[in-house]
Amino acid sequence: MAIQRLVFASKSERDNYYKLRRQWGDGYNIYPNLPFLMVFNTNDLFDLSTSELKRSELSKLEWSRLKKTSIDYTLCDGKDMPLLCIEFDGFQDGFNVGTKYYTDFPSDPWRLEITELKLKVAHNSMFPYFVVGSHHFKDFSDGIRLTIVDGIIGEVLTKRASQGRFNNGFSPEEVGYTQEQFNQLHELEQRDIIQDWVLSVEVEMEFAHNPVTLKCGQLQQEVGLYGHSTRYLEYPKAPGIENMKERIKALENATFYGVECVIETSDLGDVKRTCWLPNFKTPYFTGLGLIEEVAQLLALDWIKRQRERKSLS
Repeated sequence: MAIQRLVFASKSERDNYYKLRRQWGDGYNIYPNLPFLMVFNTNDLFDLSTSELKRSELSKLEWSRLKKTSIDYTLCDGKDMPLLCIEFDGFQDGFNVGTKYYTDFPSDPWRLEITELKLKVAHNSMFPYFVVGSHHFKDFSDGIRLTIVDGIIGEVLTKRASQGRFNNGFSPEEVGYTQEQFNQLHELEQRDIIQDWVLSVEVEMEFAHNPVTLKCGQLQQEVGLYGHSTRYLEYPKAPGIENMKERIKALENATFYGVECVIETSDLGDVKRTCWLPNFKTPYFTGLGLIEEVAQLLALDWIKRQRERKSLS
């Protein structure tokens, strides 16, 4: 019979799907190989590449190509509303920076064209769409069955949940004031209270929606995090950075950005780990906080395992 052995393009694509199911299957619906136009409506696109808001029209050829293509993984809420899409490039281990597709291998012209077309539609829809490679689906360790992709999803869900809370507006009752008491405060005091509330919402949503944040917090308590330092990196390296403003600009323009985390310990000395991530430039995602947590997580995990080995010897 003319039946495929797998409904996935490869074994690794199938394995990655079940990794997503492992972490996100209880609260979300994950669909493989959905037709692109089942997720995206191409009738109301706007060109977001310039400051001038104008419509973005697809040619008949572009629309025809999108009609024939699919999305590797789509994460939806319980009502099947799409939340984010992930394109797994296991063949060339590529990634995206904004609407541009990058790979270390000689790029297949068709793969480049169709990938960047899909990215353009997603970005002009203000929708998070990521192109990732095999290493982004690799578990951090045998003891931490989480991946960079889990962190990416967690950050997008955190941003969405935080925005939902902010859209409901600030209520003084949430921070222990009546409306009358809050109104009597000085404007600067009110501003400080609201800023603290914003920060507390973001932290609460991170621990509720990002498993990397949650695991990092747990390991900090288990290991005992007494001191650490963080250094931000970028590639290509920007020369002559003299202040924080220039550092931020360099990170924004980089193809990759990274974080070097050094944790101070009394028994194992300074433990250093570095994490790199493509500068995806994708809606609902920044990434700097994520890679800082991943670098810290890798260092904490190593410290924990070393101490466990010492206790057994």
